[in-house]
Amino acid sequence: MKRNKDITKYKTPSGQVRYKFKVYVGKDEETGNSIQARKQGFKSYDDALKSYFEIKDKIAKGTYTGNENKKHKFSKLYELWLANYELTVKPSTLHNTKMFFDNHILPDLGNLYVEKITTLRCQKVINKWFDELPKTYKKIYNLASNIFEYAVNNDLIVKNPMKRTIKPKLQREKKPFTNFYSKEELNEYLEACKKKENPRVYLFFRILAYTGM
Repeated sequence: MKRNKDITKYKTPSGQVRYKFKVYVGKDEETGNSIQARKQGFKSYDDALKSYFEIKDKIAKGTYTGNENKKHKFSKLYELWLANYELTVKPSTLHNTKMFFDNHILPDLGNLYVEKITTLRCQKVINKWFDELPKTYKKIYNLASNIFEYAVNNDLIVKNPMKRTIKPKLQREKKPFTNFYSKEELNEYLEACKKKENPRVYLFFRILAYTGM
């Protein structure tokens, strides 16, 4: 099968084989220069070919933005998202949101590129947040997920890795039942049962009490 001439093979400094490609996008309206989309680092020709056709399809549909080839830090996208978010909430809500990001989300994800953050990485930080704040970690999860959704909506990533994680559940502590009658209380109750007109009442509760039923 004839291979795509736009996809070429190269070696990394460590000697590993990788694939890269470039795609003609069009002309810059201001400068008249040609615009090309370039991607590299693919471990196989088939992976490179799949990405190649995905970009070609976006170019044909007019949905290619150029952001597909750039890396975007989580912290930078948070700043862009926050600029819009703060216009929609109360000051108290904004304060709490910033607190969650500053104390939990950004320390764990802020310096990472969203294009490189995997579901496995998200699962690890979710488990960490659950250990630290089991009753409020879902709020942290939702806020972090908003940044990935912002990236998806701006064509920076294809899927939100947060949505594919498993959210831990807080197990309810089972308390032992201790509300038993003392011997004196039981005898007092049974004496009261004797005074009932129906003798079966006393018989019924005595059987329950002395057989452990």
